[in-house]
Amino acid sequence: MYEEYKLVIFNDGIGRTSFGEVVEETDNTIKVKNPAMIMVSPNEAGQMKVDVIPLFFAEFIEAVEGEEKQSVFNFNKNNITIVDVKLTQRILEHYFTKINIKESQGGEEVPEVKLFED
Repeated sequence: MYEEYKLVIFNDGIGRTSFGEVVEETDNTIKVKNPAMIMVSPNEAGQMKVDVIPLFFAEFIEAVEGEEKQSVFNFNKNNITIVDVKLTQRILEHYFTKINIKESQGGEEVPEVKLFED
């Protein structure tokens, strides 16, 4: 479903695992649109849940007519570690519904992703 997007998953060296859509890549840098951090925390029932938190909130981006709201981060490849994994449909759906602004569902409530099913 999201195969048409070139996504990159990376660790930034301070313990954050993030991912986003690749805009441009050179030998030394990678530009990532709407990057988000994967956050794991316990929920009220004591189970682990996964959330996707934007590295920059869309609410702080001024809309330009005819363009989508987006943040683009330029990462130096020497400062990140690319993680070679394929993300599940559940986390991708969470990202594209909650974070990736052009795919946003107009503020729809996004269900949490549980690490372990009951």
